[in-house]
Amino acid sequence: MGIFESFSYLTFKLLIGNTQQNQLERSQIDARLQALKIQMATESNALQKAIAPVKADLSRNQLCYLDGGIATQTGVQETKAFAELAREQMN
Repeated sequence: MGIFESFSYLTFKLLIGNTQQNQLERSQIDARLQALKIQMATESNALQKAIAPVKADLSRNQLCYLDGGIATQTGVQETKAFAELAREQMN
């Protein structure tokens, strides 16, 4: 085997080694990416579970606020009606 053939063989072996190393690194990156996707999905689910009761509380508070406003308006209307009735009875 001449120098050229030896050099070509070594270059070929080096390329094979680099290719195998690149494939290994690619597999590791793919595995890490998959792990990150799973982590993101898990954290997203946890956030959704944490947000759900807060949304329910907000809805309940909004209803209470609206109910309170309606009750206040009703109370004001009743007070005005009683005041008008009292004025009429005084005259």
